[in-house]
Amino acid sequence: MVSRKKTANSKGRKAAKQGKKTHEANCPQKQRLKVNKNVQDEDDFLDEAIMIAATEKQALEEAAAAEERRQDSGDTQGRHQNGNTALREGNDDDRCWHGFKPSSHRQHVLCYEFVKTFGTVHDEAMARNEDGFVLGIKATEEKHPEAWKNMACIKPIISCCLCIGTKLICEGEYNGSRLYATLARYLEEVIAVENSIQNDIYWTKVFQLYGADERTLVKYFRRRIPCNCLNERYNEVKHLTKLGICYNPDCPLPDRKSERCKLRHCTKCRLA
Repeated sequence: MVSRKKTANSKGRKAAKQGKKTHEANCPQKQRLKVNKNVQDEDDFLDEAIMIAATEKQALEEAAAAEERRQDSGDTQGRHQNGNTALREGNDDDRCWHGFKPSSHRQHVLCYEFVKTFGTVHDEAMARNEDGFVLGIKATEEKHPEAWKNMACIKPIISCCLCIGTKLICEGEYNGSRLYATLARYLEEVIAVENSIQNDIYWTKVFQLYGADERTLVKYFRRRIPCNCLNERYNEVKHLTKLGICYNPDCPLPDRKSERCKLRHCTKCRLA
């Protein structure tokens, strides 16, 4: 069993490296994500979120200044307007953020920059026929070490992944949403190991989302968001057969996929 007494940063790097061989051996080229065509849309969404966060910060500062002026002028109205104006924590009247509620402007920006770093490096690596997932994780460790040093930072990043993935599904971009589901699941596994809930990362569960069928994908997000934004989508795909990837590299099945009920999870790695 792998020791979990090391820092979260080293754990994330080691876990990603351990999964590299499994990923390369067990995920055929056809299963690799081809999300380059969605990069611009996703980048625009991320940039928009960062801009909104910056705007909200300015609004908070202006509200605080106005409050101070009211107090100086003897205004007894107080802060009754805060909840309806500036303090929306990254939300607005026309957009659902699917449960993503960062506690501060700094956390808001960190989450989106973390996810954007991962996605950008992933897509660039895949274009070079390299392991985008491992290189994406490594890039986040190098650019955002503060997130890996504190597991409390990982939970809102997972929520950010769920927000983006849900948005993509609502727009019919299932292929792009698989990347964020895989990243979210990986981070969930990292937290589980850190909290001693399990001894190691279950890579099978992580990479099953990398090529998940639409029913599995929608179900994963729907179970984790507090809103009802995916209810209609789930009704559209719940009749589909659940598929899983066979981890036999010589599997003769098309794309090495079969009905989930006919597959069994291998426990050899966990019991070794």
